[in-house]
Amino acid sequence: MRRSPSILGTAALAAIFCGGCWPMGSSTSDGGTSTAFSAPTLEVTVSGVHFGPAAPDPGSYVDLVTTRDGSGTPTGSSFRLSATVGSAGCGLTFDTFGGSVIRAGQYTVASAQGGSTLDGTVYPTTGERIATPEGGAGCSGSACDHAAFVLSAVDATHITGYFMGTVTSDSGLGDADVICSFWLTPRTYTP
Repeated sequence: MRRSPSILGTAALAAIFCGGCWPMGSSTSDGGTSTAFSAPTLEVTVSGVHFGPAAPDPGSYVDLVTTRDGSGTPTGSSFRLSATVGSAGCGLTFDTFGGSVIRAGQYTVASAQGGSTLDGTVYPTTGERIATPEGGAGCSGSACDHAAFVLSAVDATHITGYFMGTVTSDSGLGDADVICSFWLTPRTYTP
């Protein structure tokens, strides 16, 4: 697969300016792409440095599955996303349980859940992961609390949204603000 020069240029500039550093600078105003994606796309933004937007690499996927009991009543939902653009990417895993369903909407990530997921929240199941050329980072459990997870469109043809929060470098070099914006065709979709 041939990559466009703009993707390679972005990755090269990020490596030159950020080679070996984490977090990669800081930004208080850069929220990523200002226009909606209209085809399969991934953009990872780490402290204002963008990877993408570009078509996700082969093998990238998103699953959204709602489980139901014998009478058809929802018992929970799971959202799984693994997508990359070159050496940058996102791995997101969220769940609801006890009757809550993940659908288009705005959610706060909350690790403290009772017997049922609170309205407007999702549970960070196995941790949220971000990859960059400088290394990996993530959050899990209460370290993910108060992050934002938004799904703006959800159907059998595409799932569009973003995750926005703070992650910690795997190598111990600190925290960074991240945004993972995506438009992906579902691999598995069971509403």
